[in-house]
Parts: sequence; C-alpha cells; structure tokens
Amino acid sequence: MQQECMENAVLKEGFFAETFPVNKVESAKMKIKELPVELGEVSETFQCAFENSGIMKDGIIYTMKTVPNYHGKQITLGDVMETGQVEEQYFIPEEKLYYTDPTVTHSDEIEQRLPKEDRQTWQYLKGAKNYYVQVRQVMNMYSQRVLFP
Repeated sequence: MQQECMENAVLKEGFFAETFPVNKVESAKMKIKELPVELGEVSETFQCAFENSGIMKDGIIYTMKTVPNYHGKQITLGDVMETGQVEEQYFIPEEKLYYTDPTVTHSDEIEQRLPKEDRQTWQYLKGAKNYYVQVRQVMNMYSQRVLFP
C-alpha cells in the first residue's frame, strides 16, 4: 500500500507531478531502499541506484524510471540564456572567494575554529565542513562530548 502511495506521489499528486508530468516506464518497478540510521554509515557505505524520479519519506527512498509526459516544443537552457553584459552585483568579490590564509585549502576545525573572515568566504560556505561539536545531554547530571563528522 505504501509503495502505491509513493508511486502516486511521483506520478500524479506530488510536488513536481503537475509542473513536470511524467509517465512510468512500462517495465519499471518502484525500487525501495532504507536509509541507514547512523550518519557515518550513510557517508561511508551507503549506495543506491537512484532512477530519474523518486521520493523519500521517513528515511525510506522510493525511486523509479519515468519518461516525460510532454508533447510541446522542447527547449534547452541555451535557448533562453541571456547574452550581453552581466551586472557587477552578480559577481563574488575576489576577497570573498578564498580563505584569507592561502595554506588553508578546506575547513578543518577539529582543533580550533577558523577566523570569522575565513568562515564568510565562498570557499568555506560551499565546501565540506570538518569540525568538533560539543553536545550536552543531561542524564543523571553528566555531560558527554561527541565528535561530529
């Protein structure tokens, strides 16, 4: 029953179903894969053969092969791309692109936080983060530290 409900969400009633209508490929079956509970396991071992359509609910992935249900004129991004001068406001200033220290190539904040200026750069904001988080759990008046991946 849940599989039929998820298939219905992808094909008919889901968020994208009306805007981007699709049909199920004739021989396609909904594939179901449960996401591991542990975040580390997801990062280290999780694999899934995602199809081109799907949904995830309550940590369960539902994915299936579909084809567009569209018969109008098809266009590409190049057909609608604007040409000409690009306004300066759309460029990232050079001083905001990279870390202030050229020897720093990625965020590694296990030992200490990076300076505020480095945390406001494009390289930091868009890159992977590796830092230490202290989590306090009140259980019998004890606190514990947890290394966050």
